[in-house]
Amino acid sequence: MRSYVKTLFMSGILLTAIFIGLCAFTNETWAAYTPSINTSPTLPQDDVVIYTENVVDFGAVANNPAVDNTTAFQNAINEAYANGGGIVYVPAGDWRLNGTLVLKRKVTLRGEWRNPDTAGNEAAQGTILSTTANQNNPGGSPFITVASNAAVKNLSIWYPNQSYASPSTYPYTISEGVFDTEDAAHHGFAVINVTIYNAYKGIETGNGLSQSQEPMIKNVMMTALNTGVHQTNDWNFGNTESVHISSKYWINSALSGAPSSSPNQATLTSYMRANMTGVLLDGHIDGINLYDIRVEDAKIGIDCANRWTQISNITLNNVNTGVYYHYSGGGNAGNSLVGGTINVLAGTNTYGIKMNQIGEALIQGITIGGTPTNGVYFDSSTETLNLMKMTFTNWTDSAIKVMQGSALIEASAFNLSGTHIALDSRVKSASILGNTFTGTPTITYVPSPQIFIDHTSLGIPNLPAITTTYTMLKERKPANPTNFYNITTYGAISGTSNPATDNTTAIQNALNAASTAGGGTVFVPAGYWMVKGQLTIPTGVELRGVAESSSMGDNKGSTLFSYANQNNPSGTPFITMNAASGLRGIMVYYPDMGTSRTMTYPYTVKGNGNGIWIRDVRLVNSWNGIDFASVRSDNFEFSGISGNVRNIGTFVSNGSTGGIMENQMQAWTGEGAESAALAFPNNSYRDHISLASTASPWKFGSTSNITALQMSVYLPDTGIDSQAAGLRFVNDGGTTNNFTCITCQTDATSTARIDAGGTINLVDFGGTQTGLITGSTFAGTVNVFGYRYADHGTMVTMNGGTLNAYQFITSPEDIRFQLNGGTSNFYGTYLTYPSPYTSFTVGASITAAKIVGGAGVGGIGVANSAGSKLVQSNNIDTKYSSVTATATSSAEDANWGLSKVVDGNPNSVSGAYGWSSTLTPTVNHTESLTLDLGNTRSLGRVDLYPRNDGVNTGYGFPVDFTIQVSTNGTTWTTVVTKSGYALPGNAVQSFTFTPQAARYVKVQGTSLRANPNDGNLYRMQFAEASLLAVTSVSATSTVEDASWGISRLTDGNLTSVSGSYGWTSSNNTGANHTESVTLDLGASKSISKVDLYPRTDGVNLGYGFPVDFTIQVSTNGTSWTTVVTRTAYAKPGNATQSFTFTAQNARYVKIEGTSLRSNPNDFNTYRMQLAEAIVY
Repeated sequence: MRSYVKTLFMSGILLTAIFIGLCAFTNETWAAYTPSINTSPTLPQDDVVIYTENVVDFGAVANNPAVDNTTAFQNAINEAYANGGGIVYVPAGDWRLNGTLVLKRKVTLRGEWRNPDTAGNEAAQGTILSTTANQNNPGGSPFITVASNAAVKNLSIWYPNQSYASPSTYPYTISEGVFDTEDAAHHGFAVINVTIYNAYKGIETGNGLSQSQEPMIKNVMMTALNTGVHQTNDWNFGNTESVHISSKYWINSALSGAPSSSPNQATLTSYMRANMTGVLLDGHIDGINLYDIRVEDAKIGIDCANRWTQISNITLNNVNTGVYYHYSGGGNAGNSLVGGTINVLAGTNTYGIKMNQIGEALIQGITIGGTPTNGVYFDSSTETLNLMKMTFTNWTDSAIKVMQGSALIEASAFNLSGTHIALDSRVKSASILGNTFTGTPTITYVPSPQIFIDHTSLGIPNLPAITTTYTMLKERKPANPTNFYNITTYGAISGTSNPATDNTTAIQNALNAASTAGGGTVFVPAGYWMVKGQLTIPTGVELRGVAESSSMGDNKGSTLFSYANQNNPSGTPFITMNAASGLRGIMVYYPDMGTSRTMTYPYTVKGNGNGIWIRDVRLVNSWNGIDFASVRSDNFEFSGISGNVRNIGTFVSNGSTGGIMENQMQAWTGEGAESAALAFPNNSYRDHISLASTASPWKFGSTSNITALQMSVYLPDTGIDSQAAGLRFVNDGGTTNNFTCITCQTDATSTARIDAGGTINLVDFGGTQTGLITGSTFAGTVNVFGYRYADHGTMVTMNGGTLNAYQFITSPEDIRFQLNGGTSNFYGTYLTYPSPYTSFTVGASITAAKIVGGAGVGGIGVANSAGSKLVQSNNIDTKYSSVTATATSSAEDANWGLSKVVDGNPNSVSGAYGWSSTLTPTVNHTESLTLDLGNTRSLGRVDLYPRNDGVNTGYGFPVDFTIQVSTNGTTWTTVVTKSGYALPGNAVQSFTFTPQAARYVKVQGTSLRANPNDGNLYRMQFAEASLLAVTSVSATSTVEDASWGISRLTDGNLTSVSGSYGWTSSNNTGANHTESVTLDLGASKSISKVDLYPRTDGVNLGYGFPVDFTIQVSTNGTSWTTVVTRTAYAKPGNATQSFTFTAQNARYVKIEGTSLRSNPNDFNTYRMQLAEAIVY
């Protein structure tokens, strides 16, 4: 066990509570107290160590495992909470806690910490909490439950009883939770600068809460044995950043019981690789951002079972599966994965990225290596794989394997010879463009009119380098950091909203004293501090409150009440910050501000020089927030700024350069959900809550080289400014150049409104309702590297400038693009709203536009007034069907059409009633509808769906009709004849017949039915026509030559003849084994019979037919139901082998042979062979 030296600190002194003000305004008053500072922590810290409580003063003892410090810690936390919030300090040392802690609102538990990565993998040191709580009781309470706006910070956690050889289970180490009725709508959970050496489960947010909002997990390093981070039930913009999970932290800790030898380390890594998930995202997620996620030694690096997640800059090493997507909810803005590397372990079925039945997603700029079976494995029947700028360095099967659905694979590099891309026969549409290959490009697929392959370069650039090199901002110290000034020493008194109390002079005197001494920290304890004038923070001074993390939805903390310059927005700002000054942990509130009595004020904060930092500041209800436009202020650092600013959140201009903005949020969300008990003392905030947020959260004029990370906004107020947008770029004598925003998102607002600027990069962006807008005066370039969008509206309105759009995806809603001017280049755009609708409207005044390698459900609809200035190429229809329809006549409008009789919709609904004839409707006559399957197949059933819209149900279905089949469209065979057919209801009308080889099916109505609800007109009408034919076949193995092949199993030849023997397996023919063949009907249908035809060629008659086998059915190709089981099945002759079962709704039929039949005429080899398979 390592030994530590305990450092003694000055105890915090609690002062008597002082009540001030009129009783009518008094809600609660907190005790003023004297905080403390540790000027020489054992480990150098990035910030000044300030605290309001020290656990030592509550009886805690370090470095003695016999002492349980749980009660001492909890008492310190309770006192900080009772004082309105505070910082509970845990000095360096090993602190045993056998129980659990509840960290209450506005309390930070902090110690001393050094990042083990940047410190060179050194042994454990600093503040270490050793916990034994709830060993082998995983359902117990977490070690630390964190309430709203509370934080665990700058410390390490260790389980001394944990074993790498025989791991014990535990609850999560740190979890979000509630401790009273006021904490139900949870905000501002934070875990920052924490190492967890050997957790079973690390950190959890959202579980068991009504809502989790704005959780922050930042700079966390851990070894986890089961789950590193679990996030669920997120309702508002969580940020997870620089989370690194690896076996190395425990290995290098030198703590007692850590695996020090190579064999012991191998035991640990083997366990993690078999059991551990690095990051698990599931349940409700309403916009969560992840950046710099590193996972090593894991079964799954990131398990994403939800939608609306943005993940960028990943490093996943020694994983069996890097990222696993398996969410099928759809209906929202989808998922994104942008930038990073994945290195996969060797093994069976290991993947860089695995995607099963997911919603829409985009993936860009990921390098996949190691030894995966497949770099990317995609199996989702209803979605489209969307890859761009990928790099594949190694694989054992194929770099990309697409089992079903559609695919966009563009501008990617395949740095190995072999099978580069494998498309299953079920894949009917794909755009494979601009890729590079080592060796001959090897792409396996079944040809289709909707599969495009072109290796010509698209000229798509790499992601901006900052995407994967950005480093999180470190905390700052003022000049002369040992100088410390408490505003109460200078006469400041906290109280209520009594306007007679004014702390302006007291606070300014403290700031001036720090300046005179050459710098230092001026501390604002928790409380309400009335400030009727203005403040100036001098150079070298930091004004600091108790908040150690960003907060929302809670009035506790260090709150300055501002009154000055009401309705004088051009007056002096509330706080002016001189060069190299800081503002941290403060909340600013305007008591007279409210939606129903909106007041204007000057900016709350004004920058007045270079090198300014603002961190963990909440501007509750400012009119204007931060002004870095009036005075040039270079190299600023903003981190954790939040609030509900009414007009302009932050304005940067006047040539300011080199600024960094991270973890910014402007939103009304949550405040309305908090109870009245959390209102400010005069109740005005609750009474006049704004249900809209900032009109212009971030506004930029003349700036350069600004980088932003994980900024979020919800519901800007267009009532204040009709030009409201998340990002505003204007010309105020200069424009913005080299601006990059990474993993940012806007909700219920315009994403960006750009009237001026040079180069603007938006990387991994998300938005809803109204998207990107450029003005006619814009002459610069916007590069968008991944953009997810939802909730109707116009995603892009281009009036000027150049837009390069590299991967856009939309939710399945009526989302449009309006190109009025400028130049627009769209690559990899995926639209999920079903056609027909005009997705792109292209005006005559554009300079140029491209829509290349895109995808749409029904295609991409374009209204083009630009002529040849618009270039469209290689765009696919994700619902392309090999079945097409023609007719003697057809109504083609918004509701009726030939395409609508084969669109998969069996009901007559607005936009898709089906097909209707139009010829001579006033008299009975003959009409016909012909379906083309694209190639010859076995066919034994036709399903016709009557129209079923209200009183018209069944009308349009013919009275007398035939069904005919043909292999060439010229010679027809009648297989069904009906006369006097009764008016059907809305049920499918199925017609079976002896299986035929057919490509064409004609339904010919020779006597039509008059519709009394349609003027007794004679029309032939169907909502849908469906052919029970197999659209594709897959198998565990196959021989593909002149006579055998999977396509020959359904080609209509019921016997084995030269050129069409049927299908045969090819695997492991020297031993009995299992093989299967799967038939895809293209859509789910009711089936009740399967006919299997043995091979019939001479002495081989009946051989290849399995001895033991099952027939299974499935609607999704994943979950199977066995409907037929046979064992010891006799060798058949040449007769059809029919198998009937209770009717099932199924799309897929699998025949699986579990014991095969050896063929003495074929060297006693074991093969599974069938001449034909037909489903009824």
